[in-house]
Amino acid sequence: MALFGDKCTRCGRRTRNAYQDAPTCETCVTEIETRLAAASEETRLCPLDKAAMVKEVVGGSVVIDRCSTCKGVWLDRGELDQISRSIELGAASAVIRGMTTYPM
Repeated sequence: MALFGDKCTRCGRRTRNAYQDAPTCETCVTEIETRLAAASEETRLCPLDKAAMVKEVVGGSVVIDRCSTCKGVWLDRGELDQISRSIELGAASAVIRGMTTYPM
């Protein structure tokens, strides 16, 4: 292992974590596990046009249903709140990075 950790095999960030014996950062592990969980969910039909909806991962950890025909997005209970929190945390992280990167 490198002094600062190995590079994540998915995104290249330095990490000391591993997933299936490969260096993988926490963010990528969360996304992998979310995608695996989404793949095991039952396919739903669009309430508008009855077409099969596709599972998509947004914010790295939220699975949404998108209609393959009308492109409508359907959220389960709590998913909008999860997406909002993810956006807020990302914005807060960007502000903190900016404050630590640029001297005042």
